[in-house]
Amino acid sequence: MDHSPLAYSVAGVTQELPLGRTTVYAEIAAGRLRTCKVRGRTVITRQSLLDYLALIEAEAGIERTGDAEERARKAEEAQAAYQEQRRAAAAVAAFEEPGLK
Repeated sequence: MDHSPLAYSVAGVTQELPLGRTTVYAEIAAGRLRTCKVRGRTVITRQSLLDYLALIEAEAGIERTGDAEERARKAEEAQAAYQEQRRAAAAVAAFEEPGLK
């Protein structure tokens, strides 16, 4: 059974990967690492972290057991879905700003 957490904080990601906090936030801002907000906290799900790792492996040309092209395609789809989610969230936030109702 897998005992890894279902989700991580940014600090948790920095403990799991050899990345610093600034790099994690930069990858989030670039849309390469998906997050969600829970009561103001930035949360990275285990699946988002695995998708991110598949993305950087594909970029580096690293192949693992299984179909690397399929993983890269899924990582690209996940990144596109995340970008769409961010656009939708921005549209909702703009609509909810005072004076726009």
